[in-house]
Amino acid sequence: MKSLTLLICLILSASGFALSIEEKEHDFEQLLKLIESDYGPLQFKKDKYGINLDDLRNIHKTRVVNSKTDSLFFYELVKIASQFNDSHFRLTSSDRTSKIL
Repeated sequence: MKSLTLLICLILSASGFALSIEEKEHDFEQLLKLIESDYGPLQFKKDKYGINLDDLRNIHKTRVVNSKTDSLFFYELVKIASQFNDSHFRLTSSDRTSKIL
């Protein structure tokens, strides 16, 4: 099985400000779109684990948007990725924090 690595880079502005709500929403939706379009075993994971992207969107969107720090935002993305039980799924933030799930 071909490995799939998804990279999510949390890009902070040069001045060091945290991500805006709009940026968080965009990154969150971009992650879900990448999973939907590029994650090969999506149907298998749906059948085996009951993973549904709409359910993940509904569960995590409010938490993502309301996250107080970029680290907590990243943690919410990691929780989404962990649902897939896949060691080939990697999230990486701009502060070099990496989570392999």
